[in-house]
Amino acid sequence: MPPLDVSLLHAGWCTHPEFSVMRGGRFSARKFPAMVAVLRHPDRGLILVDTGYTPRFHTLTHRLPWSLYAWLTPVFIAPGDTAAATLRAGGIDPAAVGMIIVTHFHADHIGGLRDFPEARFIWLEEAYAAVKSLRPRAALLAGFLAGFVPDDFEKRSTAVATEQLAPLAELDFLFSGVDILGDGSLMLVALPGHAAGHAGLLFTDQAGRRIFLTIDAVWLKRSLDENRPPHPIARLLMHDARAFRDTFEKLRRLQASHPEITYVVTHCEESHRVLPRFGALR
Repeated sequence: MPPLDVSLLHAGWCTHPEFSVMRGGRFSARKFPAMVAVLRHPDRGLILVDTGYTPRFHTLTHRLPWSLYAWLTPVFIAPGDTAAATLRAGGIDPAAVGMIIVTHFHADHIGGLRDFPEARFIWLEEAYAAVKSLRPRAALLAGFLAGFVPDDFEKRSTAVATEQLAPLAELDFLFSGVDILGDGSLMLVALPGHAAGHAGLLFTDQAGRRIFLTIDAVWLKRSLDENRPPHPIARLLMHDARAFRDTFEKLRRLQASHPEITYVVTHCEESHRVLPRFGALR
């Protein structure tokens, strides 16, 4: 079970009122970065967890009905801030990325898929099955922009079937997952609720810490620490509000019994400070 080198980069951000993602939060808008985790495996090379935004978001949401997405979720991304551009500036050719784990199919997680021509994609089968055939109105409600998906996406993909998941002892059997590299180094963990087939990652980093990327199962680490789940209005953004709440409560239980685990939340700047920013891998 080799440890993985890990660093984070931010590929754009969006804004939302804080109260919508954490009860008791401020009514003012808050910046939510789109995190991309850059992992280096000793044998498998470079692996990305999601790809963040790209300026394609603005192109794809220029007209109705997609412009409603941009209106509800203001997005900020410059060409030089994409995951591919940041890697290139750090001396890494995007073609060197061999694998991208797609945790779910919202725009802030798949916006850069087309920028990695040699990568293979891994995702829970329910995630893509739920969105790939949606008509525009339903796709909009699911937060899915098909224009982000490469033409050869399915040919370069490995879908993890639900029956491959098993309860994980290291997470007190609260969550199910699968060893996606076959050596115990990287566990894909089902975290249902936020989106169809929503998943997180569990691994050990280069400092020997157990890292749990909870992705969008929580939007702010403080909401998990203080048991302040999202405002009911956030249910409008969820695939399954009941499952989201169940996942949140299980994370609270896990955090209480395993405080040694480092929980990293995709859109929370504060939780990102526990991991190095991209550049440490150069």
